Amino acid sequence: MSSEQITQETVPVETTTTETVQPTATPTTVAKADTPAPQTSWKDSISEEYRADPNIEKFTEIDALAKSYINATKMIGQDKVAIPNNNSTDDQWNEVYAKLGRPESADKYSLDVKSEVVNLDENAIKSFTENAHQLGLNNKQAQGILEFYKNNMEGTAQQSKIDTETAQVQAEQQLRQEWGRDFEGKVKQAGALAKANINPEVLDMTLQNGTRLGDHPEIIKGFAKIAGMMQEDKIVATESENAQSVSNIEDIISRNDNNISWSHRLINTENNSATLISQIPGEGNRRHYHPNWNEWWYIIKGQWLWEIEGEEFLINEGDVVFIEKGKKHKITAAGKEPAIRLAVSRADVPHIYDIK
Repeated sequence: MSSEQITQETVPVETTTTETVQPTATPTTVAKADTPAPQTSWKDSISEEYRADPNIEKFTEIDALAKSYINATKMIGQDKVAIPNNNSTDDQWNEVYAKLGRPESADKYSLDVKSEVVNLDENAIKSFTENAHQLGLNNKQAQGILEFYKNNMEGTAQQSKIDTETAQVQAEQQLRQEWGRDFEGKVKQAGALAKANINPEVLDMTLQNGTRLGDHPEIIKGFAKIAGMMQEDKIVATESENAQSVSNIEDIISRNDNNISWSHRLINTENNSATLISQIPGEGNRRHYHPNWNEWWYIIKGQWLWEIEGEEFLINEGDVVFIEKGKKHKITAAGKEPAIRLAVSRADVPHIYDIK
């Protein structure tokens, strides 16, 4: 075998030896690949100051943070409302109120103030809108508050009406039971006297139990009693100073106002007197008697209810009534038209009135 051949044959052996050495480094490389790499988060790349913020902690992925930021950016614009605080100026508050829909001025509110139950005062509504504007309320908020109070007022008014009507019915029942047949006349007398002497606003005052002052039974009874005491005194007198030989009764009646009570003395001497007396239905005189003088009447027109010693008589046109001295009597105009009687007595005869 030649030396070339030996050399050629030997080289491969050396090459093989060299190749067998190289794989010894391979296990080392594989062992390093099996060691886990340290875990990292996207939050590690931001400042620790922001990393611990609760608004950041809820995001586990940076894509979620990006999406949230994009949405927030889209929502930000000219309609953004910055929440004011205790340090905010009036101008800042007014800017917020304007963006929330407050009208430019108090008179720009468009409010429904109509109510079929209560009347809302214009000055009260004006004051309300001024306060609503000062507090920054928009039209919807102001209307809501107004509706609340309006409903309360309507409820109170309706309940007050029910209470008043109930009280009126109870008062009427009480007086009808007490007065009986005299009810209509006494109520009319009391009403006429109250109307003539008391301010209507006083009579319309509402008491705690819902009763209108003018409808309270005690008030009505008081006015009726006063009216009874005043009836004879308040008759409009048209008597003549000098007795006339001839008087035409129809002429005298036509000259007087028969819508009110009146009297006209025809004769007045030391021995007797004759007086025309006209009274509207329900009016009359107080219960009384004459201790030392008889008295009689002639009915010229209408109807009268005569009470003599507790017994009642319905007296008509053309009737004559005679009452002896000492007998208690009471006269009331009945029917629907004024009643006229001619009273024959004496002007100075004493009247002894019943105090009840």
